[in-house]
Amino acid sequence: MEISFAVSRQSYCKKRQVGATIVKDNNIVSIGYNGTAIGAKNNCEKKTDMLKCSNCKTIFKYHKKNSNAYCPSCHSLVSKKRLATKETVFHAEENAILQAAKNGKSTKNASIFVTTSPCINCARLIVNSGIGAVYFYDKFSDLSSISFLKKSGIYVKQIKRDNFMNGRFKNDANSRYNKN
Repeated sequence: MEISFAVSRQSYCKKRQVGATIVKDNNIVSIGYNGTAIGAKNNCEKKTDMLKCSNCKTIFKYHKKNSNAYCPSCHSLVSKKRLATKETVFHAEENAILQAAKNGKSTKNASIFVTTSPCINCARLIVNSGIGAVYFYDKFSDLSSISFLKKSGIYVKQIKRDNFMNGRFKNDANSRYNKN
């Protein structure tokens, strides 16, 4: 997990820097971080007038004349962060899986360590790439991917910081693969 955090710092994204490390047989297979395509300008976000309520998930337009932004549905005060990730940005998990494929490395029964839990699109990639375990630190706002991964037979575990600092983290999914 510490490597994933180090990798995440390579991202030029302002909204959220995410890192991923794919490990198999105690060897790093691939790393990835969120960012633009190779050769593209490293500009991950665009300004938007749309806000999302963290309480009820309502998306609404922000009117600049108001000093505060309140959700029209639940009336909660909403953060006025108005950066949206561009659709062309690759997620850390995507980049790690693509790099493994590009370099001819198998991800079958590997583990992926991600600083933020995968979105549903990355979860689909994880399932189809044969990765057998997902470890994450922060939860992504949409948790449907976690249940999707579990239903697909993928081992999923949230790692707390004190569990991986000072070398105390043990990859407990490896025992699943040594049975064959």
